[in-house]
Amino acid sequence: MKIPNDNQQVVVELLGNEIELMADAVEEAEESMNNQIYATLEMDEDESNGVAPLTDDEKQIVLSLLSLMKCSHLCLKKTKKLVQSLSFENSSTQNELDPIADRALTLSERIDELVLILDPPFDKSSIKEQVQLLSSVVLDVLSMLADCSLCPANEKEKLEQFKSGLEKQKVKSIALLC
Repeated sequence: MKIPNDNQQVVVELLGNEIELMADAVEEAEESMNNQIYATLEMDEDESNGVAPLTDDEKQIVLSLLSLMKCSHLCLKKTKKLVQSLSFENSSTQNELDPIADRALTLSERIDELVLILDPPFDKSSIKEQVQLLSSVVLDVLSMLADCSLCPANEKEKLEQFKSGLEKQKVKSIALLC
């Protein structure tokens, strides 16, 4: 007998809402960062208007952080897709969703925290801390999905590849902040 997927449906809806929040946050961050970069490019030395132009290093930091945010957003989309595809035979396997959802639902908050501290002048130590927190949450979610008893083997491989890519992006972002 198959248990109704109520918990699964609730988690999918919550993840969908979180994906929308994250998409908005990433879009706003991208727009803000692009505006900072393009304003810097168009600025004459005499027209700084009190705004310090971004250095080439700061531009690289901004682009790297934007990549990390987009990667986090993709992680949440992947989480939702995988949760939708799982087949639950009993309530104990359905309960595996709760910790995954709880952790995944903190991603938009992590992105918001990172976006809030990205206005120049950059506080590199604060940005580094937020990069580590965001990466930690994403890696936790991916690990929890991979460890889920119902996660198919081919999906586990994809999750491992995703984790590896995210880890590389995190290392790149942190290296730029040192």
